[in-house]
Amino acid sequence: MAAALPCVTESGMSLAPATTPVEFGRKPRKRAKHGFGNLTYLRFHSRERKPAKMTVVVLLRECIEASFERKNAIVITQNTTAQCCCMSGIELGKALSSRSRLEILRFLSRRPMSVEELSQEVSLKTITVRHHVNLLKRTGLVEEYGEERRKIGRPVVRYQATQKPLSIQYPTRQYELLSEILVQALLEAMRRDKAGDILKKIGRSLGERLAREITEQKRVTRWNIDALRKHIVEEHLSELGAIPEIIDYDSRRVQFRMHNCIFRELALKYPDLVCEKLDEGLMETLLGGTVGKAHVDQSRCVAHGDKFCEYVIKLGR
Repeated sequence: MAAALPCVTESGMSLAPATTPVEFGRKPRKRAKHGFGNLTYLRFHSRERKPAKMTVVVLLRECIEASFERKNAIVITQNTTAQCCCMSGIELGKALSSRSRLEILRFLSRRPMSVEELSQEVSLKTITVRHHVNLLKRTGLVEEYGEERRKIGRPVVRYQATQKPLSIQYPTRQYELLSEILVQALLEAMRRDKAGDILKKIGRSLGERLAREITEQKRVTRWNIDALRKHIVEEHLSELGAIPEIIDYDSRRVQFRMHNCIFRELALKYPDLVCEKLDEGLMETLLGGTVGKAHVDQSRCVAHGDKFCEYVIKLGR
């Protein structure tokens, strides 16, 4: 596909390549500095001066096509690098379409790691891992955590998952906004303790339903600590996106972490309602409908400043 890129500076000065075709799907013939995927870096030269240090980064195909339809120009500043700030569903989909990148994301959600450490964990060459990390970084899924300086050689950069909720839904839905509106309405309609009792009741109802569904879907005939660890902690929590990690377990107990709080935004605003009421009620009936009598102890919580949630479940005698 070829298209002319309308481009002007803030002062209204037109740029020579405004009529230069940009070909997507392969590298442009000239004026191309770098080309990878949907990202194409082009250097533009002003008609009114010598070649300027002016670069525009064309990130999203659909943004440019929409710009042509609206006959809008992309405004850039002289001698600076202008980047599209909007996130493309195509770019996000591309970032999440690789099994290796998903595996890298899971590791970085647990703790900050360097490219070399990731390379050992995912069994890939460092140059390949670096490519994956850079792509995840561009899409906002990964960020730099810090540098570790050594006596010899360059500093080692460590990366971590940003924990920012990104979505490629189409059409877009705003369920997070709706859930916050409902909690606020609940608090306005009654006292906070009463709202907490209602949320705990909702959690219990949800836990009962989950216990039945998991038992039927996994075809569990007898619940014990091994079935709990496998079907609820490892499988169900992974399906929810909680990124679970088993820390320790034996015949009577299982200790695990959730590196992603699936109610994170709401839990940070209403920790007493989400963590201490809704989640508590859910765990109570979920365990009651599977392993029976059990005790749950939560030692760490994201909503209270920890980097992960940690639970210990002990079976009753």
